Amino acid sequence: ILKALQVERSFKPDIVHVHWPIPNVLWALPFGGKKVLTFHNTELSLMKKLGKLGRVFVPLLKKADFFTFNSTFTRDRFLQIVGDLGKPYRIVPLPVGWTPEVRDTVKERGRVLFVGRLVYWKGGDILLRAAKILKEKGIDLKVVFVGDGPERERWMRLAEDLNVNAEFKGWLSGRELSEEYAKAWLLVLPSRSDPKVWTESLGLVLVEAMMHGTPVIASRVGGPLDLIEEGKNGLFFEVEDYEDLALQMEKILTDERLQRRMGEYGSAFSRHFTPEAIARKFKGIYVEVL
Repeated sequence: ILKALQVERSFKPDIVHVHWPIPNVLWALPFGGKKVLTFHNTELSLMKKLGKLGRVFVPLLKKADFFTFNSTFTRDRFLQIVGDLGKPYRIVPLPVGWTPEVRDTVKERGRVLFVGRLVYWKGGDILLRAAKILKEKGIDLKVVFVGDGPERERWMRLAEDLNVNAEFKGWLSGRELSEEYAKAWLLVLPSRSDPKVWTESLGLVLVEAMMHGTPVIASRVGGPLDLIEEGKNGLFFEVEDYEDLALQMEKILTDERLQRRMGEYGSAFSRHFTPEAIARKFKGIYVEVL
């Protein structure tokens, strides 16, 4: 707060934009000007965990002039945990901050991509069990995991036990990551969900895949509900239902025209998530609050 006071003395901002307002709204207190608060869901989990102590933030949140939420899911969770504070708001997702370095790579039929942390809640084991069902039906596929985490060894053993063709590449970035998105026939985000623990609040890997013309499949919960127009740029499956996931994967793996059509639609859809597109949305909000 002392640092914020020093900054405030150096210039008088017209707008103070605060991300993760719990607890970061505290640092905005010394500033004058309008207050825009952006919620990303994790701060709501913190507030809920704090219980009655977390309610001390409510009067501070009421001092804001405008709220934004990274997804409809986060907005709904805010209303559930904090309540309706009567403030104007808008849903503005995070941008995808990089441009695909590879676009013209030929899609590899049967190549299924997973990108993210290898943790229980990301559901990589669900994807492997779905892949086993498809293999038993004679559908040739390979599951490629990009990322790392505590579940890596367990998922590697599971893939071996299920006799599923899987490759674990660890974390990739830049051109290497772009190549994986570009080669993939489809990307799967098989996240689990528990309102008391964790839910996928956005899922930008879906947009990153779309930027490369790759269709997507995700659990029907949380932030992905804002990102997938079902049947146009991807499909949903019911949370933790690997049999349903296998059914949805089969639709794209066995239909090249559907795969291409979804990829083209997703590529156009992803343009709404560039830094320039998101900046225009925030600029509109700034103009509105002044």
